[in-house]
Amino acid sequence: MKFLHLRFYGFDNEEAVKTQAQNNYFWVLHLKGSSIVFLYGLVCTFGALANLVVLFAFIRTSNLRNLRNSFIVNLACSDLLLCVVTAPVTLYTSANAFWPFGDIACKVVSFFCFPRQTL
Repeated sequence: MKFLHLRFYGFDNEEAVKTQAQNNYFWVLHLKGSSIVFLYGLVCTFGALANLVVLFAFIRTSNLRNLRNSFIVNLACSDLLLCVVTAPVTLYTSANAFWPFGDIACKVVSFFCFPRQTL
């Protein structure tokens, strides 16, 4: 069984994978790059479509416009930004171990990505 070696924004999971394998806690199966891209794209596509449906239903249906549903719409907007802005860029950067988009794009993607992770 092969482990997937990841390099992400200068961090390396080689030691973590070795530790996990030695302790028999987690097994990361080796997937081909095209499989990872396909699965990541599938999750991003379905996530974006599902959140667009939530937004469309909230806008079109007046019965859904209450305080509880406005919180859900806020979460849907956050998730939509994640699926559309940060996920494709993160996938490209993880696959190529290179950031070609410049300093401004790095700050914009970080702005959308990291506050979401603190929730």
